[in-house]
Amino acid sequence: MRGPIKKTLSWLHRWGTLAALPLFAVIIVSGLVLAAEPILRDLLAPPPATSPVPVERLIAVLETIDPRGQARALQVEAGGQLAVEFSRQGQREMQVFDLASAAALGPRPVVAGFFHTIATLHKSLLLDADWLVEWASYAMLLVLLLGPWLAWPRRRRSLLGWHILSGWIGLPLALLLAVTGVLLALDLGTAPLPPIDRDARPMPLTLALERAAQRGRMERIVRAERLQRAAVAVTGRDDLGQNTLVVTRTEIARVPRWPGLVQQLHAGSWAGAWSGALNLVGALLLAFLLYSGVDSWWRRQWRRRTAKARRAAQTTGG
Repeated sequence: MRGPIKKTLSWLHRWGTLAALPLFAVIIVSGLVLAAEPILRDLLAPPPATSPVPVERLIAVLETIDPRGQARALQVEAGGQLAVEFSRQGQREMQVFDLASAAALGPRPVVAGFFHTIATLHKSLLLDADWLVEWASYAMLLVLLLGPWLAWPRRRRSLLGWHILSGWIGLPLALLLAVTGVLLALDLGTAPLPPIDRDARPMPLTLALERAAQRGRMERIVRAERLQRAAVAVTGRDDLGQNTLVVTRTEIARVPRWPGLVQQLHAGSWAGAWSGALNLVGALLLAFLLYSGVDSWWRRQWRRRTAKARRAAQTTGG
């Protein structure tokens, strides 16, 4: 590559990283924490049920265990269990119930509220700054794409050498996370949703299940999850097979694949703990690239300043 072009690309790679350094750090570290969620979910919970449960049975259980409509998600599990996530006074907790008797089997130690907070930090910095995270995702993708054009991997026993080598080896995994992040920011490859009024009252799961059965003809359910307060994604089996319905108080939209392949790839949830572990490795790689790149730049700057100060001292002394 010609000198002027490489110099320009190197400048973009370096200063694009330094300009967005705080944002990159927050996004990468929060993504690293979120990658552990599917791993913990697989370790702490039994596998999902292979057969959906009749909607009438689920509604009956919910009316017994959740008369105030505080449940925000449910998952039918193997062994006749129902895991329900509640939101109570701003705190989230997971409880497990017996489907046949609706008897409580005890809480499940899943820190759902913690992961929810980290996810909000990852997506909007806890400040509704989605637009800032979106632009940071563009910058991160640009920095990753420029890296391979700047140096070939060589056997150098230095932090910069490891930075270059790990960047080349881990480029596909790093690009997987960065590209899917950009696609999510652009709403490309995600499941289409009906218009959702965020100011509307929260949608109780029982009402969502009733509407899914009556208007969506979904008679057997395996999972339900509240979205943006006023909508619920209900996954189960209808006349067309396995499907997901996004239910609001006014509309019902059929979504064949939920939450969408792009979302599953980015969250590492497409293969449970295995895909979560893969994303964990990818997040660790991005964290190392960020640290090693910035540290190598800082060390070069420090050496140059020290050398300049030494020359100045020699000149003054002479």
